[in-house]
Amino acid sequence: MKRATPRVPLVEREEVAPGARAAYDHVARSRGGEMPNVFKALANSPAALERIAAVGEFIRFQSRLDPVLRELVILTVARETRCAYEWAHHWEIAQRIGVAPALLAAVGTDGIETEPDPIGPAVRFARLVARAQAVDDGTFAAVETALGKAGVVELTVAVGYYGLLGRLLNTLDVPLEPGVSARPLPGGRPDADEG
Repeated sequence: MKRATPRVPLVEREEVAPGARAAYDHVARSRGGEMPNVFKALANSPAALERIAAVGEFIRFQSRLDPVLRELVILTVARETRCAYEWAHHWEIAQRIGVAPALLAAVGTDGIETEPDPIGPAVRFARLVARAQAVDDGTFAAVETALGKAGVVELTVAVGYYGLLGRLLNTLDVPLEPGVSARPLPGGRPDADEG
């Protein structure tokens, strides 16, 4: 059951110790100038905020992963962790960058894993890693062939990062920001009670 308030405060800039404000400001700037609630929750531990957000900044803005592939992988992880917050945010991002509606509709179905390389194998890889299941040699080889050694490492980091955020968001009951529309998770209820 979704709580009325998050389990930890959503820390605003003026509540951050002066020595931690530079990191808080950097995270907000890197995310378009507004501090998302997930990072406000993380700001209860400024050191965790700085380090965890840096990994996300790398994956979102500096990695070699194709943006369409990246968003399909993130949505796959959000579905696997049942994280409605992550699902809502990255659905919007996916639409904004032009992910085909048919691909968006296929996330969470067997069909998306039959998409041509690199999408099908990368999404299968993400699903298996998010479920803590072994990645079979064929899937690993297909991802490595399509993305290279650096790409397979960055894909694994992306799945780990968004798995961490999904579990953090769900555990701390972090709400969506005003203006962000909840979206039903595939196979889930039509509300945001799941995260």
